[in-house]
Amino acid sequence: MRARRAGRWRLLQVEKRAWLFDQDIAPGDLHVLMSGLVKLVFLTPQGDERIKNLIVDQGVFAVDDLAVRFGAQAIKPSELVRLPIGWVRQEIADDMELGTLFSRFSDWVRSRKAQREQTLLCRSATERYLDIRQQQPNLIERLPQGDIAHYLGITPIAFSRIKRRIGTSA
Repeated sequence: MRARRAGRWRLLQVEKRAWLFDQDIAPGDLHVLMSGLVKLVFLTPQGDERIKNLIVDQGVFAVDDLAVRFGAQAIKPSELVRLPIGWVRQEIADDMELGTLFSRFSDWVRSRKAQREQTLLCRSATERYLDIRQQQPNLIERLPQGDIAHYLGITPIAFSRIKRRIGTSA
């Protein structure tokens, strides 16, 4: 692998609930989740958490826009690789094939973000919860109840009401 040869590969073992970084001091690194479960979060000025996204089992995330900062916390023990974002950008610029792959990946990420935004704006919290239960039943079992609520964009109390109304425990 190119990153290993260049001495850029930094493998990290992260414990449950450990912060990889918070939104005030997000590093300029690309993170590759090799295994585990990580939540990307925004904290409101009041200190409330909003889950931007979940990275489940494998995935890539980075803070590369200094105007939009978020934090990252392991929900479960996780293994990650951290790569300097500047080095990654240079590799993409220097390799046309890698640039094409990155472009496709970026398109996929934009599409997922647009779908999440549309879901948050156009579907009820109950519908969003039922969608996750149907599409990712194993994920529901792995997440703390408070994180499910925050991912749905609601309070834990509202989430308890939804579960009671539809007759489920998770």
